Amino acid sequence: MITIENTHLRLTIAEEGAEMKSLVELATQREILWQGDEEFWNGTAPILFPNTGRYWQGCFRHQGKQFEQSLHGFVRHRLWTTSRQEADMAVLIYESTADDLSVYPFPFRLQVTYTLKEREVLVDFKVENLGEEEMLFQIGGHPGFNVRTYEDDLDNYGMVRIEGKAKHILRAGEGGCMEADHYEIPVMEDGFIPVTVETFANEALIFEEHDVDFVSLFDSKHRPIVAVKCPSPATLIWVPQGQKAPFVCVEPWWGLPDSIGFNGELSERRYMQSARKGMPWKGGFSFVVF
Repeated sequence: MITIENTHLRLTIAEEGAEMKSLVELATQREILWQGDEEFWNGTAPILFPNTGRYWQGCFRHQGKQFEQSLHGFVRHRLWTTSRQEADMAVLIYESTADDLSVYPFPFRLQVTYTLKEREVLVDFKVENLGEEEMLFQIGGHPGFNVRTYEDDLDNYGMVRIEGKAKHILRAGEGGCMEADHYEIPVMEDGFIPVTVETFANEALIFEEHDVDFVSLFDSKHRPIVAVKCPSPATLIWVPQGQKAPFVCVEPWWGLPDSIGFNGELSERRYMQSARKGMPWKGGFSFVVF
């Protein structure tokens, strides 16, 4: 494990997946990140690459060849290398292997930099193409945040507020892939989205078209927990379907799952990103702890 900290926060990162595993507010010893539990979800904050979500029937096509790929890609299960560490910053790198090329035909180097700045956590990605062909990929974050009042005997045990120009949400349906229809945002009159089993009956609330700037998470007493800055084309808010789970995930995605029945080429998927040799792709997100 790698640990960085400043006067406000201590962040612990695992070499497996370069995943944030713990974020402690030092003044109170409050744990901000969900700690993983098989009853609900055993992750904490995985990095999703080279795909966000699922491919239709578990595979994609590129230049006449078909490749099988699992949910959210494979780098979350790989061992990363720490290339640099300071008191409040750490850089981790993963470089593709021959085995990776059998499921994803682009050699690459992926870098994530975690930086603590006052009460903010900055997550910066860098994708380098190590091959000659233009590299196609998706990438995203998947941090889960503890909701302090989920034990309360309330249907609504938390609240979410969206800032941006969102007018609708999308849903995943068959095979975890995208439905074609748009749906109303389940927002209350006070502007909050309630965190209830009913709200997440179809799992994630999926926003598209760069329509979300910030997602703020509150507990049932309207106390703010975190605000996530989402510069990504898609943003997901996720709670496990049909469960009153003690956390909420806010997920900035540079990509979306396949549409139901999609059988096109990899390049035709929505929000595909690309990198050319010598021209790295850079992106990232951040969140502030309250």
